[in-house]
Parts: sequence; structure tokens; C-alpha cells
Amino acid sequence: MKRLVTLLSTIFSTWAPKLYVLYARNIDEFCSHNSELRRNWLGSVFTVAVFNLGPQTVCYSHKDFSNLSFGWCAITALRNFDPTRGGHLILRELGVAIEFPPGSSMLIPSACIEHVNVAIQAEETRYSSTQYTAGALFCWVEHRMEGNWEFFEKLSKAERGEVQLQDLNRWQTGLLHFSTIDELKALSL
Repeated sequence: MKRLVTLLSTIFSTWAPKLYVLYARNIDEFCSHNSELRRNWLGSVFTVAVFNLGPQTVCYSHKDFSNLSFGWCAITALRNFDPTRGGHLILRELGVAIEFPPGSSMLIPSACIEHVNVAIQAEETRYSSTQYTAGALFCWVEHRMEGNWEFFEKLSKAERGEVQLQDLNRWQTGLLHFSTIDELKALSL
């Protein structure tokens, strides 16, 4: 598993370098605040790893609203099934169904794209692994390791207004963490 989670973080850093840096800084700051906290895997920027052990793992159509709203989620299909007959990953807003063979992985913005996977055949087995970081963890770090009540209680009225304005514009901040193809090409030179 360590190889898989490390590989997926490396892929994340390749295709979303600015977002990856946000994740890395967030987990570093979070862990440095409390010496008892340990990462699941040293090579990963994701704080949560979930293993769905079937025997026929299927997820129903959903968005992961607890994830960082503009964040990415790493999904891996595992075990033995025919990907031409089932197990497809459907991304509703994009209108696509993607063959998702065993051993393959994908990173998607799971909080803003509705996704589902197709059932497999009765005699087949499908497991999955998912990695993500909850949006509340980013909020916790941004709020100086305090809950909303404690954080806002210490702010002046003007500071509260500023934070609320930042919250309203969070989607724009999220877009700044996405990379264009031209930016990615420039990094590879």
C-alpha cells in the first residue's frame, strides 16, 4: 500500500502542483502542531485512506461534500473483474463513463463532480482504495488549530468580516490552485 499511496501523491504533484503544495503545507502544519499525530504514510499528502473490501464494492452516485471543495481524491480499483463489462467510473457532470480496470487509479475533484461506479458481474470481485483530505482539516489549520467558535470569538468585527468575505470567495481561491496545460508544460522543461 505504501507504494500505491506514494505513487498517487507523486501523480498528484505532477498534475496539480499548486494544489499539491497546499495539501503538503496543510498536513505539515497540522502535524507540527501536535507531536502525537502521525501521517498514515510518509510519502502521502492525503490524510485519509479508505479500503472498501467488497467483495463487490460499488459506490452509489454522490459528491463527497466533506472533502475540500476544490480538492482532489485518489481512487484505485482492485481485484479481478472485466472492466469492459462493469466497474466503469461515471462522472455525471462531464457526461462520461470511463473503463476503470483493476490496478488503475484516478484523481478527481470528488466534492464537485458527482461520481458513481457500475456494478460488476456476479462471479467477479472488486475492491477499492480511496484517499482524500477533509475540507474541515484545511479550515482547522487556517483557523490556527481552533474550531470556528473559538476562532471567530477572538476576531474583531472587521476581521470577522474579512474572513467571511474570504469564505465567500473560496471558489476563486480554489481555481488559483489548478494548473493550466501551459503551466504544466513549463514545469516539465
